[in-house]
Amino acid sequence: MGLDKPYEHPVIYITLQQVKICFSVPVNCFTFYVIMFHTPRMMKDYKIYIAVYQLQASFLELCLELAGPELYFPMTGGYFYGMAKEFCDNYPGLTFLTILFTAGGFCATTMLCFHYRFSQIRIDLADSQSVWRTNLCTTLIFISGALVMMWIWQDIDLKNDDSEYLMVLQQRYPDFHAFLVTMPRAFFMISRKSYDFWVVEWTSFPTFTRFITLMVQTTIFSVLILSYRTQKRLNSHMSGMSAGLRNRQQKFFRALVIQVVVPFLGLIFPVLVIGYVGLYNTDWFGWMVIVPDQGIINGCTVIMCCHGIMSSISILVMYDPYRRFTASLLSLFIFRTKSRRFRASALAAGRLNRATVISATLF
Repeated sequence: MGLDKPYEHPVIYITLQQVKICFSVPVNCFTFYVIMFHTPRMMKDYKIYIAVYQLQASFLELCLELAGPELYFPMTGGYFYGMAKEFCDNYPGLTFLTILFTAGGFCATTMLCFHYRFSQIRIDLADSQSVWRTNLCTTLIFISGALVMMWIWQDIDLKNDDSEYLMVLQQRYPDFHAFLVTMPRAFFMISRKSYDFWVVEWTSFPTFTRFITLMVQTTIFSVLILSYRTQKRLNSHMSGMSAGLRNRQQKFFRALVIQVVVPFLGLIFPVLVIGYVGLYNTDWFGWMVIVPDQGIINGCTVIMCCHGIMSSISILVMYDPYRRFTASLLSLFIFRTKSRRFRASALAAGRLNRATVISATLF
């Protein structure tokens, strides 16, 4: 694959990654500090949720940033995908635990957050059972659909013969340095100029990808249904609430949605775009040659590597206690406000502790 277009050159993106990591790591650490030490007492369960989510987002972002050279310098990602497959084959237990920690932590902490919300609004037992029954039915329907789709695609995989496709690939692109895929079976082909011509058959990869995608959709849809029913029940029970409690509940729910949705969309959309460009483009010949646009893949990878900092910015901006604390701290460090009246008001409001104010003033 040639690099005649400047935006396709990997060095640009790797340099951007190295510059970004200098800002993302301090911001993520600062966000975790704010979550742990400046969350209101009444939101202690919410603190657990956003702390776990923030750790997962920051860890994923750091792993993607450190894997930058592996993602970019093999121009088409063929070596990276082969390395990932080899790792999954050699360490299936570790791979399973990693997926379980990420998915299970997200689902468990989300359910914990909704349980806390139920306890705050004191929903009747019948209402709570109705919500969980709806969520369970939705999950079972999507899992059934996932199993049916896997069975259909597996049947296509078994009946498909790719020998003709391979012959066409070798004739058309004898020295092509690219990541070529045929579907439903996947093949990775590297240039003759730098490596021997080799093909890896990865039959299980498409099935695994479809299964994971559908399970993610199931989780998202279930959480959306649960949140909709919770909000509906909240509106019906708001008559006996005070204005302050109702306002806190609404801010709490808004911050929850934004903090989860924004970084998740910033992660899932680039993955879907890369999957579409690299796997699911077709031409008139059927499941035929795919030549990914390296510029699109590079741009999507940069967006994916912003997962942690998007989570940090979302929660610092959306949640009022964190926003006030961050604004006060920025006013101290950036504008170097040394007014005694400002320091006294900040201490009285509980937004800053004494050590922070003194250190910022000296700085």
